[in-house]
Amino acid sequence: MSKKILQTKVCVAKYCTNTSDSRDKIFISVPAPAQKERRNAWLSACGVGENDVSPNSHLYVCEDHFNMGADCLNLADYKSGRRKKILIDKNVIPHRFLRQDFSQLTGDVVTDAMSESRQTCDIFPQAAYGVEPVLTEEVSRSAVILIEGAMKPIAIRSRAVQTNKKDFEKHGLLSNVSCSPFGSPWKVSNIELKGSPIKLGNSKRKLNIPSEEEEVSSSSTESSDDESHSSVTSESDYSDIIEEQNQEMLSFRQSSLFRTSKLLNLEPRTYLGILPERISFLTLLANKLSCNQDMFITAHDAVCLIFRKIRLNESFTILGYEFGISSREASRIFIRYVAFIADHMQEIIFWPKPDSLKRALPISFRKNYSKIQSIIDCFEIEIQKPSDPVNQALTWSEYKGCNTLKYMVSVTPDGLISFVSTGYGGRTTDEVVASQSKYLELLPTGCYVMADRGFKRIEPFLASKQCFLVRPSSVKTGTKSTKKEVIDSRKISGLRIHVERAIRRIREFNFVSPHSCIDNKQLKHADDVVKIVCGLVNLQNPLIK
Repeated sequence: MSKKILQTKVCVAKYCTNTSDSRDKIFISVPAPAQKERRNAWLSACGVGENDVSPNSHLYVCEDHFNMGADCLNLADYKSGRRKKILIDKNVIPHRFLRQDFSQLTGDVVTDAMSESRQTCDIFPQAAYGVEPVLTEEVSRSAVILIEGAMKPIAIRSRAVQTNKKDFEKHGLLSNVSCSPFGSPWKVSNIELKGSPIKLGNSKRKLNIPSEEEEVSSSSTESSDDESHSSVTSESDYSDIIEEQNQEMLSFRQSSLFRTSKLLNLEPRTYLGILPERISFLTLLANKLSCNQDMFITAHDAVCLIFRKIRLNESFTILGYEFGISSREASRIFIRYVAFIADHMQEIIFWPKPDSLKRALPISFRKNYSKIQSIIDCFEIEIQKPSDPVNQALTWSEYKGCNTLKYMVSVTPDGLISFVSTGYGGRTTDEVVASQSKYLELLPTGCYVMADRGFKRIEPFLASKQCFLVRPSSVKTGTKSTKKEVIDSRKISGLRIHVERAIRRIREFNFVSPHSCIDNKQLKHADDVVKIVCGLVNLQNPLIK
């Protein structure tokens, strides 16, 4: 039986080097020759002429040239394996990181041909988009790059050609330079050891220290040149400089966003707190999120920004640099959409039905504690000291020794978070949190609740719902526990540890980690962040395998 040979897929877009062998990319097939108009539109967008390829060839375009979240119709099904073919909207053509994106960044390119360490051409507008044109020693001296829009050949010198001073004066690079490139007021002359025009690394530099008369004459000529130059400058020169700076900032932002997207796709657990096999969940949230036109990033990137803030607790300044926006815009995105995402993550935190709980009940619970449906515990998050003395007293925690917010969490025996309360002051006792939250309303009649010794006073509240509390026996001063009480306490403590493991997963998110301190300005978003964290924990692998 002959084996099927896998074909290597190569992106047809000009300047794109992605292949199916070297990188884990999604490749979309170019429309078939039967769809001539649509096929020509794709090839034209990729910078490929109709006569450059065979009319019946099977071509591909990689995912970097599409906005997969908006352009793809079945991205979630394709990544989950339910669909084997990717579907793109018929009205969409490749439109990201293409050759046309470089037309606005044309200009003279002068390479430093005398440097031994550089093996490639450093063309900033192309490197900003991830395209790295390589110029080896075998390339001829007059390699020419045609930049679309200007369509003017720009000669690039090879490493074997020495650049003269006239070449720099031609481009206006040394018109007003009166000192050496090293910042010294004395001119530096190079003395070759072997007379080679290339190996400047082996040459010696000789300082020519001028006399006082030469310095006076040079300073007078410099001042006269500066006065003449300042009179020549006009408003158009300043506008050109500002436009060039804006183009550089735009390319820097796009390159930063491109790099960040690559990192999030490679390590989503590290940067977002979500498993790689659950990455399609971000697309589902992005489809429900409607971003305004004044935002500089897509809905998918906005969701990633919020999740990264919760996972790593980075400042908005760092997030702005990472996503190619300002720190103010990053803060506005977080404040505007964190509550919206929390409402949708609340759907993942639910109370399972009794039948499903019995089917998923771990073996360690089946013998003596088969009726346990909930294991509860509380955890605290440190906050900044409030300015109001009353709030200082309400949030002070004697257990932590600082001002905190207290949350109660309930997990099923198999480790699923089924309930999380709103935030209470650190001074609030565990019984008050359990009674005032909506936890008691979710308990079915006749169920058993497992808790620590600190919840012993909630038994009257559970008795009103005809429920029972399972906890370790109380230890009193001067009384000795029986052998049965000790054995039962050890069993309960060994089973109750699963809620501690769930809380440890919650603490992995730096926004709610034990040593993080929530700022007073972000305090109003704490409840929404805790809901998002608990939802992301439920998307992870089960605690008990």
